[in-house]
Amino acid sequence: MIFENTERDVYYEERSSRMRSKIFTFDFAVDSKNNKPLLFGKNFWTIQPHYHSKLELIYILKGSMRMLVNSGVFDVNEGDLFAINPSEIHAAYICREHPHVEYIFIGIDLMECQLIDEKVLKDLMDRHCVLQRTNYKPEFANQIGRYMTTFYELNAKSDNNPGIKLEMKAISLSIISKFIQNDYIDYSIIQTSSSDNFVLKAINFIENNYSHQITSAEIKKEFSYNYSYFCRLFKKNFFTPFSVYLCEYRICKAVEEISESASEHIKISEISSRVGFTDYCYFSSCFKKYVNMPPSEYAKQVRKKK
Repeated sequence: MIFENTERDVYYEERSSRMRSKIFTFDFAVDSKNNKPLLFGKNFWTIQPHYHSKLELIYILKGSMRMLVNSGVFDVNEGDLFAINPSEIHAAYICREHPHVEYIFIGIDLMECQLIDEKVLKDLMDRHCVLQRTNYKPEFANQIGRYMTTFYELNAKSDNNPGIKLEMKAISLSIISKFIQNDYIDYSIIQTSSSDNFVLKAINFIENNYSHQITSAEIKKEFSYNYSYFCRLFKKNFFTPFSVYLCEYRICKAVEEISESASEHIKISEISSRVGFTDYCYFSSCFKKYVNMPPSEYAKQVRKKK
């Protein structure tokens, strides 16, 4: 079973201004808007392990979720603010016991914040310091939450209005400046660990090789480990076996391809091959396990919606 991801309004993102805002709601079901699964693993991933160049802030409106950042695990609950710094490997999941969470998300490109103190900005961009990740005073978290809510509301009605865009930039500047004013800057977290490097390398390896059968020889060549040690290391860092994660990743890609090619009527057997499955029966079984319906039924539903 896969959670539902309902996005209320589209996020704002242009080449000239890379700020994003979303509100997400997760429940048990299939993604009702984008028709693709977002959650994996024992307790259902909401965000698969990944990294990017933006600063991300997450404010929990309802429920709770578990964040995994670099080598740390953090539980965040209603009213909590959580910061993910540029280039930090992160993921999140929701446990079965608490299957509903709603949070607002903002992604800020630090290049948009050039009016902020040059040294602090340069240190943040060069990873010589980071925003404190969690454990903020409640009043600070609520203040930033209000900023993020206003940002989201502006984003929903922006319609490329230059005045609203400017106000959104001003809010992103205010958010970063509040972190600096309240001394939520940490200069002690400078280096990434060998574990972080492994996760980063594993993410890139899977992205580049999921479409074909991955051999133990390929893994040894890429990581200089034998397959058995690689699998132990993978499970330790991803909290799920490599074979399970790879299967789920391929199913995610299959759902994306079925959704994107709905009007083209491409054979599902062809899509299963594209995402790395050599046995269609096994693919169909895995698809039903994670999406809760056979791929043929899923394709019919996607075509109806379009």
